[in-house]
Amino acid sequence: MSKKNNFFLFFIFYFVFYSFAFSDDKAINVLCYHKFSTGQEVTENKKKQDVFSISAELFEQHLKFLKDNGYNVISMKKYLSFLDGVESIPDNSVIITIDDGYKSIYDIAFPLLKKYNFPATIYIYSVFFGGRNNLNENNIKEMAKYGIDIGCHSYTHPILTKRKSSWSDEEYISFLEKEIVKSRIYLESKLKMPLETFAYPYGLYSKDVIYIIKKAGYRAAFSVVSGINTQETSRYSLHRTMIFNSTGIESLKKILNKKPIKVKDIYPADSDVLEDRTPEIRAYFIADTNINTATIKIKLNNKELKDVNYDSLSKKVSCYHKKSLSDGAYVATICAKGLQGGEYEFSWLFVIGKPSDKGLY
Repeated sequence: MSKKNNFFLFFIFYFVFYSFAFSDDKAINVLCYHKFSTGQEVTENKKKQDVFSISAELFEQHLKFLKDNGYNVISMKKYLSFLDGVESIPDNSVIITIDDGYKSIYDIAFPLLKKYNFPATIYIYSVFFGGRNNLNENNIKEMAKYGIDIGCHSYTHPILTKRKSSWSDEEYISFLEKEIVKSRIYLESKLKMPLETFAYPYGLYSKDVIYIIKKAGYRAAFSVVSGINTQETSRYSLHRTMIFNSTGIESLKKILNKKPIKVKDIYPADSDVLEDRTPEIRAYFIADTNINTATIKIKLNNKELKDVNYDSLSKKVSCYHKKSLSDGAYVATICAKGLQGGEYEFSWLFVIGKPSDKGLY
């Protein structure tokens, strides 16, 4: 065989191998925790209805379940390399994230993460950093040595999509730059480490917000719009599922066993800002082979909508929101049962409000 043919075969092998390794349709679950408690604190938190504070016992149950059932908890660095097409990730990959920066992360969660040899990413916001009950520089630097990544969670933790009616476009953009750009500069100068990813406060984002996220140089950004991340998910609106003190093992199983619905041409578009207060909610299924189409539902902010229509020829699912929507962010969810059991889901976010002048960009 000639050298030319050898080179050609090598090129084909290289192309096929790397296409398979880095373009396979991996489904990645990202879990979002907040704070942790032990002993008497658990009882007190229940009285106060602090649903975000989970016990050390429950957190360890989650970690043990992941370890014992073949889930691969990967680092944010590895996930970013996967998004960049540099390396592959294993099946059943899961990412653990923890928001806000409470001291209980260091006192309770960190020892358990070390015990199970699991990486995690902590998202902190500037004005919450260094307080008596919050993480400080030394805590973070110690955790970083053990594979804990740090990301940015804004400067003051506002609703980034909430624009004051009195603001001009320039004033709104200035507000976003403070929360997104200034916070990164401040935290990186304090911690002497790069913060490459961002978690939206309250999980809310828009095209304006994403524009500033990109401008600030973040490599990815996370919402708390529940769902599974696939190759089709935008790296600036990655899904996370919130974990509460009521999320037992059975609930965790349901989260991890959900499958993504593949859709296209969704409306309103993800991150879109629109003034139409009674929009048609629609999407087209790329494939519906494994889905029981009779069970398809559309929810808006977790409330099931009526008169949902599915056309089997065009694979279009749609319905109109007949009541006028007020200003704010809305999560649309398409869900269905599988023909062989299981649950399928796709969610996205849009905003009702005043769009910014695109000329600003």
